[in-house]
Amino acid sequence: MIEPLTGKRYVHIRRKRRKKEFVLYMQKLESFYPKAEIITVVLDNLNTHNSSHFTKPLMLKRLQD
Repeated sequence: MIEPLTGKRYVHIRRKRRKKEFVLYMQKLESFYPKAEIITVVLDNLNTHNSSHFTKPLMLKRLQD
């Protein structure tokens, strides 16, 4: 993750790039901005970078909180 305006970078390397890893990364990203109502994420075309992969798990997590 790169935050251009502040110059912050967060690197997270995994052995695999499955849906599960992507969802976990998005949850980690969400934890960096606890007060944010909206987080804008720009993604490339990697097959795991699909909103259908993480929308449901994140919604389920919020319902459990």
